[in-house]
Amino acid sequence: MGLALVGIGEGLGIPMSLTGGAVVSGAFFGDKMSPLSDTTNLSPAVCGTDLWSHIKGMIPTALPSMIIALIIYAVVGMKYSGGAMHGETVAIISSKLQETFYLSWWLLIPPVIVVAAIKKYPALPSIFAGVVVGGIIAMVSQGASLHDVFNAMQSGYKSQTGIVAVDNLLSKGGIQSMTWTITLMLIALGFGGILEKTRCLEVILESVMKVAKNRFGIIAASTFAAIGTNAVTGDIYLSIALPGRMFAPAFRGQGLSTTNLSRSIEDGGTLVSPLIPWNVGGAFVAGTLGIPTLAYAPFAFAC
Repeated sequence: MGLALVGIGEGLGIPMSLTGGAVVSGAFFGDKMSPLSDTTNLSPAVCGTDLWSHIKGMIPTALPSMIIALIIYAVVGMKYSGGAMHGETVAIISSKLQETFYLSWWLLIPPVIVVAAIKKYPALPSIFAGVVVGGIIAMVSQGASLHDVFNAMQSGYKSQTGIVAVDNLLSKGGIQSMTWTITLMLIALGFGGILEKTRCLEVILESVMKVAKNRFGIIAASTFAAIGTNAVTGDIYLSIALPGRMFAPAFRGQGLSTTNLSRSIEDGGTLVSPLIPWNVGGAFVAGTLGIPTLAYAPFAFAC
């Protein structure tokens, strides 16, 4: 979605950095509030609370942030309200999609299954069910073979419609294209594991906890601990897991629900991740959108 929207923004004469910031705001807000998100499942797990309580607990910070961001984007966007996409370009893209693929409402069944399943089952089985149904529908409706389905999962799909806008939108790399992100993640986790086992970060956090005596202090400390771990290790998962484990006893000692902790570390973990160039989140966004992290970061208002 981000790639498509950056292209549309460029066509309307909007600076790529501004569009990129808006894309990041929306994407990471959605990631933060989604029951399918890895970080949204990780946070309550390490803090000792349940998924839906965690999502509900994030509303007091996530929703106002997004509303404020939308207002700012609306005001800034008025400057570019005179821009217009050429109607014939939209028509060409639309007709080419209809020529190339069979389009129908029932192709929405896979995402509907995922959304319905997540209400009763864990995230991974729900996503897997959507993948299986999606593969079956691809074979039935689009004429794809079983080999095509597995090849798309592994190596991606290469669109060859001859329309640059359509090909850029539909061509994706599959699991193989994600290996560089996964490798970066493994390296960051390895580095974080060294810091954790040598108690480097633990000693720092213990010192912080001695200073944070009241409720405000401990919530602020947990948020900044997540931000700091994000910056030091470059890994979003460690920025959630380590402060979550460290601060949980202190929150219970203050009589605070651990949903406050899971919200704090998501605020400092998930939303700050795309703003750090050497973080997995920042590196992924920059590589995907082709916009340097420090160029879009000032415009990611929700984050």
